[in-house]
Amino acid sequence: MKKKIAYIIFIVILLLLFIWTNKLQTLWLFGMFGIIWLPMFFINRYNAGKIAVKFDIINELKENPALLLEIENSSFFPVPKIRIEFNCENVVFGTEFPTYIECSAARKSREKYQFPIESKYCGQINVEIYKIYIYDYFGLTKAEIRSHKDCMFYQYPKERSMDLYDVEGSLVSENDVNYKHVKGNDISEILQIKEYMKGDSIKNIHWKMSAKMGKTMVKELDTPNDNSVMIFFDYAPKEDRKTNQKLIEALASVSHELIRLSTGHTIYHMDTKENRVVHRGVFELTEYDVMLQEVLETVADKSEYRVLDYILERGIIHRFAKVIFITYDANRDAAFEIERLEKGIVLYV
Repeated sequence: MKKKIAYIIFIVILLLLFIWTNKLQTLWLFGMFGIIWLPMFFINRYNAGKIAVKFDIINELKENPALLLEIENSSFFPVPKIRIEFNCENVVFGTEFPTYIECSAARKSREKYQFPIESKYCGQINVEIYKIYIYDYFGLTKAEIRSHKDCMFYQYPKERSMDLYDVEGSLVSENDVNYKHVKGNDISEILQIKEYMKGDSIKNIHWKMSAKMGKTMVKELDTPNDNSVMIFFDYAPKEDRKTNQKLIEALASVSHELIRLSTGHTIYHMDTKENRVVHRGVFELTEYDVMLQEVLETVADKSEYRVLDYILERGIIHRFAKVIFITYDANRDAAFEIERLEKGIVLYV
């Protein structure tokens, strides 16, 4: 915009100079600079049809994610300035920030650029590319490129080193129950039927029940003692982003440490997108990633119906040998329900 204003002022000055001097030379200058934008306009329009822009996210699961931008220019003319405007939205915390990047492309070239992209909070980050413009050398004309797509990535929470041996009773001992459920000790025993979730084995699909219910149902089998640890948490109010961030970080840290100790566990949390309590068994790192991504796909907000209420009302807590409740100081009254249990452990963030 500043360049356009400067250009208009310059043209007006040339016009006034011609009127003042009444010289042919000033008229030629006025005419030449007055129509210089015209070839720029057509070249820019031509270039817009010859530019292809591709996006990808690299280092997605590492500390320094970046937006990889690949620009292919098949035009005979270089493109001195490409402006890409996009918006980053954090699904977990509902925050967003618009920003832009600028680059260029030589004639008949394919170039790659990397731009750091990071959110203040962990979560699923949706990157919406909503405008791509190319400009001429003088910034007088611009053309929009419409062929582009959006992308997303997961920004994982920062994990804290945690030695669970320092937390009394947090690990399963040889004297604990052989199986996490109280009904029996048969690993092939079917204890309940639940709706299929991402990560469940298709071998456990209950076909008759699925046909009856009109949705995919799976059999939940009894599991051995290495999955007799339960972890659960309830979110703080949506406005308390700092506390919710710490809750997710603590969940990731505890789960990762249990995997390191070869201790399988089940995590219960509120799926605020579906407004229901969900659970996920975690035995290895691939399941850890699935669990964490499920958490990072939903909004962090306190629900009227708590996960704590759910596991107490349904007696789920009795299926496990050890229970770890991750919570915050303002929720101490609720945490008392777990603290008073011999097998209960409460971790405050």
